[in-house]
Amino acid sequence: MSFGFRKGFKSGPFRMTLSKSGVSMSVGAGGARLTAGPRGTHVSFSKGGFYYRTRLDASRRESMSPQVPLTQREAVEPSRPFAESPADAMPPIQPPPEIFGDTTSDAVVEAMNRRIKRSNFALLVGLVISIGLVAASVPWPIAVVISVLSTALVTLQHRRSKYSALVYGDEEETIHRLESLHKAVTALRSADSVWSVREASLANGLTAHPPTLNRSKVGSEPPPLPKYIRANITPPALQLTDSTLYFFPDRLFVWRLGQFAAVDYGNLKLSFAKVTFLEREGQPLDAPIESTMRRSLLDESTIPVLYYGLVEIDAAPAFQARLMTSRPESGQEFVTHMRAVTGTAEAGAKETDGTVYTHFDPAHVPLFYNLQGDSFRQFQALRNAFAIIVQCDCVWRYEREERTEDWKRNAGAGALVTRSRISPTLVDQASGFETNVAFGLCVGSSTLFLLPDGFVVSDGGRYQPLGKSLNVNASTTNFREEEVTPRDGEVVRTWNS
Repeated sequence: MSFGFRKGFKSGPFRMTLSKSGVSMSVGAGGARLTAGPRGTHVSFSKGGFYYRTRLDASRRESMSPQVPLTQREAVEPSRPFAESPADAMPPIQPPPEIFGDTTSDAVVEAMNRRIKRSNFALLVGLVISIGLVAASVPWPIAVVISVLSTALVTLQHRRSKYSALVYGDEEETIHRLESLHKAVTALRSADSVWSVREASLANGLTAHPPTLNRSKVGSEPPPLPKYIRANITPPALQLTDSTLYFFPDRLFVWRLGQFAAVDYGNLKLSFAKVTFLEREGQPLDAPIESTMRRSLLDESTIPVLYYGLVEIDAAPAFQARLMTSRPESGQEFVTHMRAVTGTAEAGAKETDGTVYTHFDPAHVPLFYNLQGDSFRQFQALRNAFAIIVQCDCVWRYEREERTEDWKRNAGAGALVTRSRISPTLVDQASGFETNVAFGLCVGSSTLFLLPDGFVVSDGGRYQPLGKSLNVNASTTNFREEEVTPRDGEVVRTWNS
């Protein structure tokens, strides 16, 4: 035989009940009542023999896994990444806690996302209670107060029902994993700059040289946990461009687009490589210099080519990321500490394959070439040759010619040439790209750009590659000039008309 206890208190439309199951409260009148307690929140309405009852949240007894009691730490050392008190980090009304090792990642994530997507029935509850109170002839001021309070109570309960509580014990394995994860993220943040990078796509017809990476800086401060999650530990975290990584002891949580994804560390693949990077922005203080590259044909200043670390995190299809560190050792130390959690064998760093990268600029495609010695002088001489054309007093575009036999009527000319006067200019930059050695000859609306690896024509903001071959011929000819005689032209003879 077992004994129980139950005691109720009532004051106007409000009622409170105490029992061994907990405390429950309800509000209502005339058959319409809203009740919140240990068994959940529900609304009921009865009138004329008809009865309606519906639950507004999932029962607290519903759980994804068996509730295994965990021994919580009574005193936590300051150096431990556990919270001082689990109760301080959790709301008063807690959903079922997810327990380390008891469920699969997919089951945990599905439950968490299901709670986040729960619908809010506060307005519907307020409306139902209002109708019930009016039908029961309750004075309208009381009906309004009860409806407002009911709506507020349901809204509060709805917000709390979205929380997921992650509870971890103080087992040695859990502590060891959490410490390794903190060391990994701390090592990564020890670099002066950390970027999240991905391949960049260009859309104006030009091919970047060297290859580009779209990068965005990873914040130096750890981001807070999302408002839908509570935990008795403080996991290390990284804020990336479109997602946030939370390194919990049992699994990696990814917060993206308002929902969670989870990856078991056993399914996480990590790799590290040292790469060279043409740093056209500010040079980090801890990045080693590999070489330098000339800034332009006309400027003797240089741009540094630096060694960076590149970390690849692969958990496809759930998640993939690439992190670049200004200090290569930071990326390598991150991978080393992470492998203590993933359990994979440690591998040496991949050596650079000689490819130089640079950052993507949506407004200016980078075209940078490391020309040295004779190659640089030859390209500079090519630019000087085109500069001679620009310096001429008159330049015409040759359009077509036709033979003529009436040389007497045409002052001795054997061919009639159709031409148009132009004013060519030599340009070293353009709106669509940024370069250090390329130059262009602008003629009207079109510009011919000469690059070390080919030729490109620009017309109306679009760029069209022409290949790597360019035929250039130069010769002198006699011309019957009927217009203004150029100041730098040589007069051979005159013809009297």
